[in-house]
Amino acid sequence: MKVLITAPFCWPFVRRGNERFIHDCSHYLVHCGHEVTVLSTKPGPEDVVSDGPVKVIRKRQISNALFRRLGLSLERSFGLSVARFLSKNQFDVVFCFHFWDAWGVRIVNLFSRQPYVLYFPGIPWGKYFRRRPLDNLVLRSAFKHAAAVVVASRFALHHLKTDFRRQGLRIPVPCDVKKFPLSIGRDLERPRILCAGSFSEPRKGARVLAAAFEIVKRTVPAARLQYSGQMPEDMRQSLLGVLPTALHGDVEFLGVGSPEDLPRLYGEAALTVLPSVWETYGMVLTESLACGTPVVGSRHGGITDIVEEGIGFLFDPGDTVSEATNASGLGDAILKTLGLYRDPELAVRCRQRAERLSWHVLGPQLEQVVARAAGIQPAAARG
Repeated sequence: MKVLITAPFCWPFVRRGNERFIHDCSHYLVHCGHEVTVLSTKPGPEDVVSDGPVKVIRKRQISNALFRRLGLSLERSFGLSVARFLSKNQFDVVFCFHFWDAWGVRIVNLFSRQPYVLYFPGIPWGKYFRRRPLDNLVLRSAFKHAAAVVVASRFALHHLKTDFRRQGLRIPVPCDVKKFPLSIGRDLERPRILCAGSFSEPRKGARVLAAAFEIVKRTVPAARLQYSGQMPEDMRQSLLGVLPTALHGDVEFLGVGSPEDLPRLYGEAALTVLPSVWETYGMVLTESLACGTPVVGSRHGGITDIVEEGIGFLFDPGDTVSEATNASGLGDAILKTLGLYRDPELAVRCRQRAERLSWHVLGPQLEQVVARAAGIQPAAARG
């Protein structure tokens, strides 16, 4: 099967969960015996590179004053790049990771037939898109004509059905458990509470976690809090403003760092916290579980699909308009999760949960969806 994967941004120029998923998905499909090309963009001139067995074509990002005046964001202009590329190249199926990519396929399909699968990486919330008429129109067309629409969580699937009247498939984002080895033993005398993400978005819950940390310190005085990821200076100052000055030395801002740092951070942490609202899924939680580290998350969005009894706790976020506000609920969930260490099998149980959400289990489901859209019998995934 000849597969084209399209996405306006790619790893490593943009280091988010979706871009990492695209990278891993391309390699998994090659592993299954398919020929895969990734079409994306990058700063600077266009180039073609080999990412192992995957051919990656990175178009120059189209961004100028005229395009901005016309409202053509990088995501929208990339749809034009997809259309131009497909007018000269044919594939068995296109796997789109943005609805404007699908719009580019639709342009080509005025003259030919190019089936596509649309993976929607966010939450298809109708109220949000109704405020953006052009995006709403393009998204509805992309959903209507896709051979299949895939989302990552029950929460996203619910909005797809109720807000857009489109049936879809729920396939969680697979975890590459081989990159996140099981770690046994943590410093529970001075437990580290890890939160990984991009904290430029208030919805990630950095502030409510800082407030919850003050509550946790009353019971566990030696606890430390680590923020790993992009942290704008104004957010950093806001977090420190939440905490008493005496606790500032117990908070570490680790920065973006390297992807290779994450397994070590998860393995050293006593627990990983994701206090987000409107989270599509929550890859940091499955990665943490793969390392044997229990998790805490908000009872909102796709996070509820991951956290089960015995591997962590959920907390009610309170306000969900912009960011969680229930610091006392989060602090209680953190303390209860630390209590799980009374069970010596905790790390193994966490790892087993991650393995049920791994590429070995979920990859064949993605391959099957893409192959069916192409009208091809999927190959049996190996290893």
